[in-house]
Amino acid sequence: MLDQSISIHPYFKINKNKGNKFREICDLLVAKANVEKGCLNYGVSFNGDQAFFREAYTNAQAAINHLKNVENEIKELNNYAVLQRIEIHGSADQLKLIKDIVSEMNPVLFTLEKGFKK
Repeated sequence: MLDQSISIHPYFKINKNKGNKFREICDLLVAKANVEKGCLNYGVSFNGDQAFFREAYTNAQAAINHLKNVENEIKELNNYAVLQRIEIHGSADQLKLIKDIVSEMNPVLFTLEKGFKK
């Protein structure tokens, strides 16, 4: 059976002198994701003024639920950083379920063709 999980990978450039506020919002996002059903992992990595989110969900519906749950925090993040790129990785059937919901973010969709999940 093909892996049905979805991973989301947004890349942000943090605005000058806004790193502390950006990180505060990241703390809220991590706390919310930590209790969401279907969230497999969620983390934020930093390299200077760049931030990368590494998040995965059991399926597209879990990812959609997350995006709805953190809608206000994502809007707030945009006050402190610019979304440079967002990738979403998953099987074709799962990407089909999420693509219209994330279309405003102009994501790059990567279709899983080979692999496994233990």
